[in-house]
Amino acid sequence: VYNVVNPSPMSTAMIVNILKHNGINNPKWKYIELDELLANHTKTGRSNCVLSSDYIKSLGFELPNTEHSLVRCVNAIKDELHEENI
Repeated sequence: VYNVVNPSPMSTAMIVNILKHNGINNPKWKYIELDELLANHTKTGRSNCVLSSDYIKSLGFELPNTEHSLVRCVNAIKDELHEENI
């Protein structure tokens, strides 16, 4: 069993920009500081660590870039929602 991650970590702002660029938006979205998140919105701590994909790459597996994977998933969701509304 391996825990793996895609290379090239992304920030929340980058993810939200991709969503907005693809017409997925919520005017109630707001950025909050980690301290506020931990104090008011979660029951357990969170981690902002960046994990390495070097080990999985050394085994000969090449994972797609995180941003490319997210864009592909968002586009698939958009297409699926569009088909449901036709």
